[in-house]
Amino acid sequence: MKKVSLLELTAFVIVAAVASTTVNANDAALKEKVVKADEVVETNVLFTPLDTDKNGLISQQELGVNNKLLKEQFKEIDVNADQGISEQELKNYLAKVDIKINI
Repeated sequence: MKKVSLLELTAFVIVAAVASTTVNANDAALKEKVVKADEVVETNVLFTPLDTDKNGLISQQELGVNNKLLKEQFKEIDVNADQGISEQELKNYLAKVDIKINI
């Protein structure tokens, strides 16, 4: 199974958020709404394919984390510092991330 970086994961969340809304660029009444990422993306849809060894944690190795910025992002999500992101930690993180969607 392909390793996915945190950057790719973030891009997936953004793409999923955009794909889940209907956008009409010509609509003069187009408004933005800010929602939490966990309202747009189901955590298990992100978590399951990233947990390649199926041990219930996403490790830095599974994500291919290899630079300072991604390691810092990993630490931010891994709040208990056990070197793995649990599904609950991912869910809690997504609950804090704002995404702007067009309504």
